[in-house]
Amino acid sequence: RGGIAMSSLTKEVPRIAVDPMVVAPPSHPTYDLKAVIRLALSEDAGDR
Repeated sequence: RGGIAMSSLTKEVPRIAVDPMVVAPPSHPTYDLKAVIRLALSEDAGDR
């Protein structure tokens, strides 16, 4: 009968810090999503 060879060494998984992070505001301009949707819908309504 064949047996299963197993290593006695274990691999430790590095711990990742779960402390809250401060996210800096983006350096690129952001858009008012509601205004963009409103504009797109008004342009689509003009096609009718």
